[in-house]
Amino acid sequence: MRACSFRRLAAAVCAAAVCAGLAGLAGCAAGGPASRTDFFMSTLVTQQAYGPRAEDALAQAADTLREWEARLSLYEEDSDICRINAAAGTQPVQVSEATAALLAQAKALAQTTDGAFALTVAPITLAWGVHSGAPRVVPPEECAALAALVDDSALQLTQNTAFLSKEGQGLDLGGCAKGAALDAVAGVYEKAGVQSAVVSLGGNVYARGTKPGGRPWRVGFRDPSKGDDASLASIELTDAVMAVSGDYERYFEQDGVRYGHIMDPAAGAPAQSDIVSVGVVCATGLEADIRSTELFVRGKAAALRYFEAGGTGMMLCGDGVLYVSRSLQSGFELAPGVQAEVQFVG
Repeated sequence: MRACSFRRLAAAVCAAAVCAGLAGLAGCAAGGPASRTDFFMSTLVTQQAYGPRAEDALAQAADTLREWEARLSLYEEDSDICRINAAAGTQPVQVSEATAALLAQAKALAQTTDGAFALTVAPITLAWGVHSGAPRVVPPEECAALAALVDDSALQLTQNTAFLSKEGQGLDLGGCAKGAALDAVAGVYEKAGVQSAVVSLGGNVYARGTKPGGRPWRVGFRDPSKGDDASLASIELTDAVMAVSGDYERYFEQDGVRYGHIMDPAAGAPAQSDIVSVGVVCATGLEADIRSTELFVRGKAAALRYFEAGGTGMMLCGDGVLYVSRSLQSGFELAPGVQAEVQFVG
């Protein structure tokens, strides 16, 4: 069995920051951006912003991310999520209003994914242990039992309580927490009056406004097969989030089969997708994160239908073709030296 190392993951996230044009900056030069790098949600977070209150805004955003991590962790016993899971089938748990609101929004979006995204996948995540130091291949009969526990309708919410009505259930927000955190960062920037900023959180990128001078931010899309620092292409991004899902960073291999960290709720197991990587662009991080996870689980045909229906994003498939929604065509560029087949869709 071979697991993806943490060092490789950290290097990959650094590369994502480079692709987004965020790395290599420190402090605030005269007339230049303020920037900072932190480590939250098991990944590097890199922020860059312009304006007189930029440095204060970045510090406030880091504090906000720290709070979100503490509330939404699947592994910290005192987090809202862990306390909800521990009380499954027993009693409602008091949570922060922010957590309750996020769960309500995520539950509503999950209902639009044909079962490809669910909040109640924690039993599957924990059984496979892809995030742990001891992952395992779960036998089919156990996978079926785990899939039977997936039922978001069992999540009951009020303004400040959450309750899973079925014993053995558990919430795992790994497929949407980073996107939701970017929305929280956007709120911090808004209150601080920051109009030009970009932040990379574990491969998800939020671009606020434009660069000084009016040019859009340019965000890279990685080619996992070419090494940690290779960008396959880039797009222009303004006042939106691009969330990317793939199985190339967190996974383990056994008997020639790769098992990634993205779970297929219906299978009770890691998704076996014909997509290598898929990025989705939405106005909010929560929706972008959920949609990218959904499309990775559902596969190439569903992603193409999404783009053809007007959805915005791109995907790299196992056939080596890069499919790009036509809405991104005007700002799309292949990386220098890259030769790839590109098909615009929609």
